[in-house]
Amino acid sequence: MRPGARILSLLCALLACAPALAAAPADPAPRVLYYQGLYEEIARGDLEAAIAAYRRLRGDLPPGNELSSEALIREGICLEKMGRAKEALSCYDQAISQSPDSAAVVEKAFSEMAVFFSRPAMVHARDKEIDALREEAARCIEKGDHAGARDLFRRSLLIDPDNHALQLKMAASCTQLGNHREAAFYYALAAGSEQLRNDPRFLRELTDCHRALGEYDPAIKLWRAYLAGEAPGERQRKLASWEIELLLEADEGADQDPPPPALAELLAAGETRSRAENYKEAVAVYAKAGRRFPGSYLPPLRLGVLCDYLLEDDGRFAWTVVLGRGYRQGGREEVAASFYERTIDKAPLVTAQRLRCRLAVLYESLGDLEKAAYHMAQYFSRNVRPVENDGVLADRIRKKRMRDRIRRMREKE
Repeated sequence: MRPGARILSLLCALLACAPALAAAPADPAPRVLYYQGLYEEIARGDLEAAIAAYRRLRGDLPPGNELSSEALIREGICLEKMGRAKEALSCYDQAISQSPDSAAVVEKAFSEMAVFFSRPAMVHARDKEIDALREEAARCIEKGDHAGARDLFRRSLLIDPDNHALQLKMAASCTQLGNHREAAFYYALAAGSEQLRNDPRFLRELTDCHRALGEYDPAIKLWRAYLAGEAPGERQRKLASWEIELLLEADEGADQDPPPPALAELLAAGETRSRAENYKEAVAVYAKAGRRFPGSYLPPLRLGVLCDYLLEDDGRFAWTVVLGRGYRQGGREEVAASFYERTIDKAPLVTAQRLRCRLAVLYESLGDLEKAAYHMAQYFSRNVRPVENDGVLADRIRKKRMRDRIRRMREKE
């Protein structure tokens, strides 16, 4: 049933039982009060009675309750119909303040504001008010008052809810306050912009929110969607793949004991240098971590990922220049494989299984089909199989080995 039809049927039911509602106890259930308010507002057009019902409902529920916030939005709609614009805006603002984590409530409030400010007579006043709020928010940021800036950006978004620039500023303020849940919500709203959706800097900021919340799967999906698009070039694809590897590492290690603080500090330093494309320094940091914590799988894993995804065969980021003489055995893919080989026996099972598939891909690329087949056999010998399309990879390597074997047999004839 469509939402409009559902509301209509509820109002008809309320109309049928209007005498019963009039004779109801002094404190009916909040849900009954909500529908009574709808009945007064829509069926009878008695806006004062509707507001009274919504306010009674809110008096019975704690702030932040979703039904209470919905009643605030309905109250704002009534006030707007009565020409009491400032009070209506205050209701929408309160609804969002009470339920910032409820996407449904925030979306409803924004939707009502969008309708309100879409009227031509309001456009000029809207723009002037937004400019004043943004200037005041900028002054708050200069003073380090991020909470004040957040509240001002929130008020601005009530006026212009589809403004992606404001959504980004709101998200940044929430991040400064450590409210990563709310920041992720506003970053997600900003992702409606085609330009931002394909901007890796924006994706990284949203990813950082998800990482702070320990929610790795949504962040991984973001980067994979980016890779599936047409925007990134080869270099950007490698950087995005590296971001995915870091997220997979964090996700797969979430059930393990956290690394010692000194190791975590070194890994963070290496990540910072890698993101700044200071790969020589990143290698030095990861090598130091490996020497200080030889039992950890993380330093060789990071070196393998760096070599696999960020370094190149030649050019500005050539692996021979970055890694130095101590690692110049074979080629870049062989060096990456050697780091992964050192990682497998120490890593958690899911990580080890994923690396076995990656090793199969690297050895396939190097033409060493025997090693590729060995790692696929090791992968399929275990019950945990975290890699999508692993059967396709195994079948491709099997067919290549068969063709290679036939070729060698013919050469011997």
